[in-house]
Amino acid sequence: MNDFNEITYQDWKEQIIADLKGKDFEKTLVWKSEDGIDVQPFYMQNALENNLSSTFNIIPENTTSWNINEQIDVTDNDANQQALTALTGGCNSLEFICEIANLEKLSSLLKDIQLDIIQLSFNNQQPLHTTELFSQLIEKSSYQNVKANFYSNGITNDIIALSKNQHVEKCVMITANATTKMSEQLAESFVKAVEVVDVLTENGISAKDAWNKLTFQFPVQNNYFFEIAKLRAARICFELITNQYQINDMEMYVAAQTTLTPQPEIDVHNNTLAATTQAMSAIIGGANCLTVLPFNALDEKTTPFSKRIARNIQLILKEESFLDKVVDPTKGAYYMETLTDELVKKALESFKKKVI
Repeated sequence: MNDFNEITYQDWKEQIIADLKGKDFEKTLVWKSEDGIDVQPFYMQNALENNLSSTFNIIPENTTSWNINEQIDVTDNDANQQALTALTGGCNSLEFICEIANLEKLSSLLKDIQLDIIQLSFNNQQPLHTTELFSQLIEKSSYQNVKANFYSNGITNDIIALSKNQHVEKCVMITANATTKMSEQLAESFVKAVEVVDVLTENGISAKDAWNKLTFQFPVQNNYFFEIAKLRAARICFELITNQYQINDMEMYVAAQTTLTPQPEIDVHNNTLAATTQAMSAIIGGANCLTVLPFNALDEKTTPFSKRIARNIQLILKEESFLDKVVDPTKGAYYMETLTDELVKKALESFKKKVI
């Protein structure tokens, strides 16, 4: 038998108002995010009533672990050695930002790399040419069924051919604009995605295969809880939108990337601290792949040391903080479910206005 009365939301609010001693509750404790979300000082179970977020299995079970990605600029003569160093240092994903002239250059770039156990991406202006070279390389090798990501810059005829190539995993990266508010990042990303999918389906590719060719890349900044909620909200939006294409079992592929703030040289390591919490937001939010930028990447002064520190941030979060052991750790948290739900509603509202 319970001898205590249930404490309600109103009971807590009245106690807080009493403790404020005349100060206004709304003006003192409630703050508004840039997306127009009223953030309350406390949340209770009633926050989950009519909450869309709490009813979804947002993050798939296979997303507890994520790909640790490093970007390689092949204009450097030692690009292959950089790639091997990244892999032996703990990465399992490489993204070559490059133009590749011929098969000899590609073979040199990928020398001694085990292509069947890593995620491989190429990001350049001639993805179709790179794909053709990669296909030739694979056909001459002992590998079977090896795929890579070949990202096209915008909607071009290339994406149609890329989508039909057996060696292409993903071919379009939908990149959110870091300078816009979070709900707009989501809305604009899905507007772009629908445009791409419509082009592909008009050219004989099924809607499911078209959506499966997309990578959604989101910048992760310093608003810790909101960044987690943003990535969670993205998956709900994805499911609701793909359902309109009669797709019910599609998983969204999310790539996250940390952001840098210009710093005086003496304070440049502040970016390392920021990258750590940004990486946590991305991982807890369910990113499939994460790129942590070296602390000095803004000045184009990356060194083996700064790249190693960037890798180690992810390794510590995985191997010592065990962030790969729990699926959707914020599920059920009243605050996080509320933020996620609010971002979904605002993103979908904006999305609908843009596509009509």
